[in-house]
Amino acid sequence: MSTFGRLLGFLRPYRTGVVASLALAALAMAGTVALPWLTGRAVDRIERHDTSGLRVLAVAVVGVAILRLALSVFRRLIAGRVSLGVEYDLRNLLYGHLHELELGFFAGHQTGQLM
Repeated sequence: MSTFGRLLGFLRPYRTGVVASLALAALAMAGTVALPWLTGRAVDRIERHDTSGLRVLAVAVVGVAILRLALSVFRRLIAGRVSLGVEYDLRNLLYGHLHELELGFFAGHQTGQLM
């Protein structure tokens, strides 16, 4: 568990991106839940032969689907930026650590093990 906590520490500089990604994911999930609910309301309108209400619900379903798609795309873009930033930071830390090691360390280890 301590390793996981240390890894979570790398997200600290990207706190805004993480929070934005979580918020967008929650909103996209709300859209996912709203789609079957709206579909159920549309079925009710069909049973009542309410064509004007059905048109409104059809537009709402399309609108929610497009909004959900946009939210998911933005969430993935933000999460990708955060993950690349964390990867960049980890690589720099590892590279910096390897530069601080004495040359004897590299003489005693095979290149394949270091890679």
